[in-house]
Amino acid sequence: MAWQKLGTNTLVSASITNTISVETPTKFIQELTNSIFTANQTTQLRFGNNSIDTSNNYAQRLSKDGGSDGLLTSDNNLNTGYPLDYAGQSLVVYYMINISTEEKLVIAQTVFQNTAGAGTAPSRSELAGKWSNTSNQSNRFQALSSQSTQAVDSNLTVLGSD
Repeated sequence: MAWQKLGTNTLVSASITNTISVETPTKFIQELTNSIFTANQTTQLRFGNNSIDTSNNYAQRLSKDGGSDGLLTSDNNLNTGYPLDYAGQSLVVYYMINISTEEKLVIAQTVFQNTAGAGTAPSRSELAGKWSNTSNQSNRFQALSSQSTQAVDSNLTVLGSD
């Protein structure tokens, strides 16, 4: 089972969203998101088939820095960190099962830069979530910011495998 690049997008101007459309969706998805923020916020994830689903079709369990879980159900995105966490850079790596007749399960790991410099450790969050679509494979993937914009050079890359 080899991974192939399905799409990548690097922002050339600041934007709230970074979206990729893929021609041939696969059953297994890996996404890498590098978001650069100028204000305190966090990366959120959305999916869709031919258009991004912004309805309340997402549910998740999230923990920050090894703490207890927080639950969000019937939400309009998957939140990779607690809102308004940090300015600076964040890296999200997530895996998704993308079978058309099943809910799309997602696990994600996020690291936040926190305060710049070696004197402050980064923060992390873990996400277990799902997108409740059971009629199509996702062929659209979106990373969006919770409040402000993602800066130039923020990147979204989607890999796939069957």
